[in-house]
Formats: sequence, structure tokens, C-alpha cells
Amino acid sequence: NEKPLDFPLTGTETRDEWRMKTIELLKKFNRQKLLSAGYILTKAVERSVPILKTYAGSHPVINDISFTSSFGQVLLNGTSTNFYSGTDDAPLLIIDFGGNDYYSGPAATGVDGHVKLVIDIGGNDTYQNDTDTGPAAGIWGIGILVDCAGNDLYQSRTFGLGCGLFGIGFLIDET
Repeated sequence: NEKPLDFPLTGTETRDEWRMKTIELLKKFNRQKLLSAGYILTKAVERSVPILKTYAGSHPVINDISFTSSFGQVLLNGTSTNFYSGTDDAPLLIIDFGGNDYYSGPAATGVDGHVKLVIDIGGNDTYQNDTDTGPAAGIWGIGILVDCAGNDLYQSRTFGLGCGLFGIGFLIDET
């Protein structure tokens, strides 16, 4: 249970200050731990998606469920249209079983040592972000987005759509 990195970059630094702070962060960076966590998470997602698809097909009515685990908030949503706003306190895990959903902000974007996952089973979904990170990015963290079906739209400004910057970012669109 290590604390996330103390992320000292504020965006107001001069170029030289930014370089020095980045070098200090890199000295603390543990690539092996990141890769191990990424491997474990991607294997868990790989095993879970077929089970979730089967469940969604055999249980057309799924009530929305939200709970907090020891790792963070988890949302399980049914087949209605849902609107998600990605913020720093966004859920650790969103599993959406269908509907034409709208994700605004950095959906499935892990930053500063955090992990964020979105698994969307179906629907024509929109992932739109007007900030610099996400969707599906790992910036000093891990972000995994899996969309299993539908005619989906993905929009990102800078670091998104599977980007990893000293982190792991996955975007998997199965259609």
C-alpha cells in the first residue's frame, strides 16, 4: 500500500524547473512495479470481459450498483444511457453493460500513481475529453479502456487513446 507519487509539477514551472522536477520524479520511478501491475490488470481484464459479456446477454435488466472497495469506487451500470464525468476522483472501475453512453473528461485515465478502468459492454458510446489527459491514458499511472461493441467516438487533445507517459495506457475497441 504505497502512497501515490508526490507529483510536484504544477504547470507553472519554467522549462528548467520542469526538467529538474521531472528528473527527481524519474529517480523514484519503479518501472518493474508498473509493468507487474499492468500485467496483472490486463490479465484480469482479459479474463473478465468474456464473463461480463455472457452475463450481460443473459441478464438484460441490471440495476445500477455503486460501492467503495478498499481500492476505490466501483460502478456497475445497466443498459440505460449513462453520463460519466471523469475527474480526479473518478471511480476506480466502471463496468457499463450497454446503452449509448457519454464519457466526458479523462475516462479510464490513471495519473499520479492511480489506476482507472472502464469496461463498456455495448452501445454507441462517446468518449470526449477537452483536457490534456485521456481517455485511456496512464500518466505516471495505469488507464485501461475496453469497449466491446458499438459505433464509438473517441476524442482526445494530447495524452490519450492508449498513451502511456511513465505509465500504461490501453484502449481496446473490439468492434
